Amino acid sequence: MADLLPLKFRILHYASKSKSPFSVLNLMKDLKEEYGSDGQFNNKMLSNHLDSLRAVGMIETTKAEFDSAGELVIDYQITDYGKSRLKYLPASWQ
Repeated sequence: MADLLPLKFRILHYASKSKSPFSVLNLMKDLKEEYGSDGQFNNKMLSNHLDSLRAVGMIETTKAEFDSAGELVIDYQITDYGKSRLKYLPASWQ
């Protein structure tokens, strides 16, 4: 694939390719190879990016529940508005 996207845009791209709702844990696992050495690649920053994308309507929450360790796990999916914003990604990412 092409150059790295800014992480927030990569999350939106990931959401567009995901066949099912995803969580921060899915992002951590699936994007680790690309962004693992980036200082902002951690649970807190990914959650902040997801909250930001949700706040502007590009993704939405599909489920929230506590896992067996008592941690809140939120699943997200892309919205139609988020899909419409993908046209602004570089051509190699579309």
